[in-house]
Amino acid sequence: MATLTEEKFLLVQQYAGLLETIQEAFEHIVVCFEELRYEGAINLWEDILLAFSQIDDSNSAISEQFVDNPALLDCFDQFEEVLEATELLGKVDDIVMVQQIISKKIYPVFEDWRNKIDQEIKPYYIF
Repeated sequence: MATLTEEKFLLVQQYAGLLETIQEAFEHIVVCFEELRYEGAINLWEDILLAFSQIDDSNSAISEQFVDNPALLDCFDQFEEVLEATELLGKVDDIVMVQQIISKKIYPVFEDWRNKIDQEIKPYYIF
């Protein structure tokens, strides 16, 4: 395992925190849809998309710090599957279809990816 400088340690902590925040946002989206608060759900979705963009940008930078951990590097690469899942929304404008795609397709893909990356990244910030 790589020895992390304080700066790298903080970067990993922030990355993990962002993943946790996205997880919570997905959980809230599900509730918003169940309660027919569509505007709130869409606002959260837009926030998640911004966070996905940050993760995508961060993955290449952070991966440079973990060249000695091929499993973690593979997890960074697998984020592409999450991004591809978001493309399922395309031009869908039926809110019921949006709900189905987010809840039944995108969220599970993100959750699966997050579980994998958590296994690899936690040892770097949880002792």
